[in-house]
Amino acid sequence: MSFLLQHNAEPDAVDLLEELEIIDQITGIVDGNTFPRVCQYMIACVPLLPQLDVFIFLRTTHVVYVKHSKFPEALAVTIRLNDRELIRQDFDAPASSLMKRQLAFLLARAQILKEWVFTDESEEVPEDLLDCLSDTKLSTNFRE
Repeated sequence: MSFLLQHNAEPDAVDLLEELEIIDQITGIVDGNTFPRVCQYMIACVPLLPQLDVFIFLRTTHVVYVKHSKFPEALAVTIRLNDRELIRQDFDAPASSLMKRQLAFLLARAQILKEWVFTDESEEVPEDLLDCLSDTKLSTNFRE
């Protein structure tokens, strides 16, 4: 597999692992150079797959994105999975407040409720994140 990935044959590697029904093993094979093409190909394959394989492909793609700290891409995949707990984990993953704001904009665009992200009522939510999650100052933030 690593030979195929190193020689720009990512679709062949993904197809071979899919045929062998071990697509989840690609997470240990991809590196910083190959993961974007592998994930793009896997996401492009999703409409052509049976429902069970769709779930496996999206979960595997999510793991690869998180492994390489691509949080917006990981959150976009999680939104497609519609997994409440995974959305919360992805939102809490980055330490940067700017990245959290970007993720909040993605969640607002997808119309994900803030209750999915902040489950604890006693948890204090920063005002800027709340504005981003509710799209109240979208045009102002866009200009910034």
